[in-house]
Amino acid sequence: MTTMATVHAEVLDEAYERLHRTGPEFAGWLSNHGPMAVDAMIRLGHPDGVPAWIDRYERRLEEPPGPRWSISEADWREALGDASRLGDWLAFFGRLVAAEPCAGCGMRYRLPASMPCRPPLVCQCICRCGRLTRDDRGRALELERQED
Repeated sequence: MTTMATVHAEVLDEAYERLHRTGPEFAGWLSNHGPMAVDAMIRLGHPDGVPAWIDRYERRLEEPPGPRWSISEADWREALGDASRLGDWLAFFGRLVAAEPCAGCGMRYRLPASMPCRPPLVCQCICRCGRLTRDDRGRALELERQED
């Protein structure tokens, strides 16, 4: 049985897949808010508009930066504050998620890593981690309802 929640989850999954190929910033450090915008569009009842919105938005986005050096669990603090290490951080978090695929696995690094930065960045980290956690819990609840 297809429910509205299932349709919304499918739209969200497709959107995340498309936006996953883009970098977190573009055009001189503007933040890529695509994932949050898509989430908001769906929750506000506009899932049908998501694909066209992404078509327009992704034209301005850039590819994610590649890693230059490795960041490890032992030395991650050394990379704090170095904007040129963005690709290294993306690879580091990618390894964490692959090894421990739960929504909050990177929180122990991501939040402390953002503390020496601007306050908006700290809020951004909290919002993104919260959104991931909410999404995982929401999907789990939906699957439990379907099994009942």
